[in-house]
Amino acid sequence: MLKNRIFSTLGFELKKIRKASGLKQYNVSAQTGLSVLTVIKSEKGAGLLSSFTSMAHLLEHDIAGRSLPKGNSLGESLAILRQRQKIPLRELSTLTCISVPTIISVEADQSTTLYSVERIAATLGAGLFLNHNDKPLSFFNTAATSSNYQAWTTPPELLDKLYPIVGGLFDLDPCSPTKDRRKAPVKAKVYHTGETNDDGLLTPWFGSVFVNPPYGRTQKMWIKKCHDEFLSGRVTVCIALIPARPDTLAWHSWIVNKADVFMLKGRLKFGGEGGEVAPFPSAIVVWNNDQAIIQGMKLAFPNAWHIPK
Repeated sequence: MLKNRIFSTLGFELKKIRKASGLKQYNVSAQTGLSVLTVIKSEKGAGLLSSFTSMAHLLEHDIAGRSLPKGNSLGESLAILRQRQKIPLRELSTLTCISVPTIISVEADQSTTLYSVERIAATLGAGLFLNHNDKPLSFFNTAATSSNYQAWTTPPELLDKLYPIVGGLFDLDPCSPTKDRRKAPVKAKVYHTGETNDDGLLTPWFGSVFVNPPYGRTQKMWIKKCHDEFLSGRVTVCIALIPARPDTLAWHSWIVNKADVFMLKGRLKFGGEGGEVAPFPSAIVVWNNDQAIIQGMKLAFPNAWHIPK
């Protein structure tokens, strides 16, 4: 049954932290009073949230979120986030395939499963992760690493320059915070959100694609995906907005001499009210063989430094 579950980010992190501490699963079992089977299930994203948090507390970690508002508890924070996004309980139930009573239990911090919490949090773009008790949450470790954070979405004025280049809207946004066209920051025909069977890193791409990937450890995987999907022939043009880090292995592996780069002048202020100024320079990377696209980019971003492939 466990092998059929979706990948659990929190379970994966907990296992890494437990191994780094030098503890075996039976050690955690003995110190928490949980069975070894419960420990194994928690590290696979199954079982009760209360069992998971007991293990996390033993390892001096708590559940935090990259775009999770402050609340007296995890459930309350998720409730606040849902209300801020104006998502009714029934709509969230449809999006997550989790019953309304279960969602209410999660928001009330009643007995619930880790799976339900992760599923709800992923749909709301909360960006859950484990944070050490003594480590303060910095902006870059929270909002800056999640493209689902409302104030970290692509600046609308930048997108407005790109739409005419691709014929009015993109065919695909593979890392959108939502499938709701009214709320999606990017105009596209199809959205992937990272939910079950809808992970942009795993599904095939097509046509014109815009990518503003999560600004965390998976970013190199998104860059490789852009390169590979364009090389497959399914994608006509792939445009990615990413931090300008030409010293990294990802740039030298999948961008240099393989894509046109437009280094943007100054620092972007990402979209949404109260948007944040990026703590790094940004670049638009274009995987494409149509010179008309590149000419359009030059006209749209005359102040950018163009580095041809």
